[in-house]
Amino acid sequence: MLYNDPKTFREDMLKGYAAAFPDYIVEVPGGVARATETPEGKVAVINGGGSGHYPAFCGVVGSGFMDAAVVGNVFTSPSTDDVYHVAKAVENGNGVEMSVRLLFLKLPGQLPQQDVPLMRSSA
Repeated sequence: MLYNDPKTFREDMLKGYAAAFPDYIVEVPGGVARATETPEGKVAVINGGGSGHYPAFCGVVGSGFMDAAVVGNVFTSPSTDDVYHVAKAVENGNGVEMSVRLLFLKLPGQLPQQDVPLMRSSA
């Protein structure tokens, strides 16, 4: 069995992934972030998507790579709250770049999930 309860798949997956790689990532509300602080003067770079590709988005987080990954449920976009909380966890005063536009297929439902929280965090 790959999971315990389908209703908590995302949460269980994130807990397990963070436990497996504690030197690289930590669990934050809505996803994972690098285990070390975002370096001073660096724009935080985050990516993300649904858990249908698990744990693809988490696998590119760490020092010298992405600063965080937002993780939605299976085959769904992350919520605006998830994006906001993950962005706040790694933002260090120099801004946040959401790379999903550059790297991954942009589904129509993802537009507000990534744009609204970034506008909210800059207000």
